[in-house]
Amino acid sequence: MEKYETLPQATIWNSSRVRTVQWTHSDRLAILLLEDILEFSRLQEVRSMRLLVEILRGRVGSPLSWSSIGGDLQLSPNTVKKYAVILEALHIVFLVRPYHRNIARAIQKMPKLYFYDTGYVDGDEGIKIENTTAVCLRKHTDLLSDTTGKATELQYVRTREKQKIDFAVTMEGSVSSLIEVKKFRSADSASIEASWKNSIRRKVPACKKSEAGVRY
Repeated sequence: MEKYETLPQATIWNSSRVRTVQWTHSDRLAILLLEDILEFSRLQEVRSMRLLVEILRGRVGSPLSWSSIGGDLQLSPNTVKKYAVILEALHIVFLVRPYHRNIARAIQKMPKLYFYDTGYVDGDEGIKIENTTAVCLRKHTDLLSDTTGKATELQYVRTREKQKIDFAVTMEGSVSSLIEVKKFRSADSASIEASWKNSIRRKVPACKKSEAGVRY
């Protein structure tokens, strides 16, 4: 039963304790890769998958280019995508795809990636808050799908003007909520929000005005 338990809650007392916490996540990842991934893949691929996870830890919340990552690992883009699918199946990571009314085009665009366990994220406090928010929203959309019977997804929005909203909750292909994650509310947040509303509403006209505001 121990393999199904979550990681113990750690209290950081000093630098040596920090290292202990990091080793705890590393050990858990090693167990997943050596035990579970062997059910999906070959032994010689485990090393490549460990390297992929290390790269992904530093790219949380950014649109991913499979070609770029494949170049870093000396693997084909299709192989990198296959590894990402395996990591998703093991509930180590999940992908957030861009919103588009054309599903085929959405699949072709670059997704963002988040870890189910924020302890894996290699970044500042801001990106860790974004990852934690993504996990909560993913659980929320899964709950809505299960309880309403309607296809509910977590996506993100990016316009032709390169403006981006971190998350969009969509139900049956229509955007119901837009969520932007910020560590602090800046003085110019109101003007930025107004600019986003004008640009984003052209991208997601189905989103009602009352639901198009940016949440902090």
